Order: sequence, then structure tokens, then C-alpha cells
Amino acid sequence: MSIAGEPTLLFANHHDLRQLHLYTGRYQLIYGGMHSASAVDYDIAASAVFWTDVTSKNISRSGLHCSLSL
Repeated sequence: MSIAGEPTLLFANHHDLRQLHLYTGRYQLIYGGMHSASAVDYDIAASAVFWTDVTSKNISRSGLHCSLSL
């Protein structure tokens, strides 16, 4: 994802939602403490991120943290 600046990859690794900056390789935590996150999507217009949790069988939504580079 990138609107201006460096493109990034937003992904889940079961327990965290992370961001990887593709040019610099910078890797950062966006959200932590998830049980079993498996899929991620985002809505730039609404400044929201969505993820599924296969353990709780939920789809969750949260506003994007300011640390997320768009």
C-alpha cells in the first residue's frame, strides 16, 4: 500500500498485524495481541484496517494507527 512515499506491505502473522516497508526493509508492529489473525484488508478512504480471526470466527475493524505509513 502506498499513496505517497515508500510502498508497504500490511500482513498478519497470527498474533500481530505488521507493516513491512518494501524499499528499506523496515518492519514494524501495527497491532498486537491477536489470537489467530489470518487475513488483512484496509480501506484508505475510511482509514480503517480489517482482519479475520479464525479462532474466534470474527471479522474485526479498527482505525489505522498514525504509525502506519500511507
